[in-house]
Amino acid sequence: MTNETSSSIVRPRDVASQCGFCLSTLWGRLNPHSSQFDPAFPRPFRLSSNQSRGAVGWLRADVEGYIKKCAQRSYGGG
Repeated sequence: MTNETSSSIVRPRDVASQCGFCLSTLWGRLNPHSSQFDPAFPRPFRLSSNQSRGAVGWLRADVEGYIKKCAQRSYGGG
């Protein structure tokens, strides 16, 4: 993986698609009050100065790392 690829920003729709779930599940993974909450799920960061409703994104490497950890748990590797 190149630095350019690992540091690229992934938007919510693409994160949900990569993880294999819908957008509402994505937001549930981040919400501590949701039954879908996963504290290991990577946190997004703000892409705009608007703190209440601005655009967010994830580093591709963080999302890929989360997926790998889930796969390792599923297959008993960690």
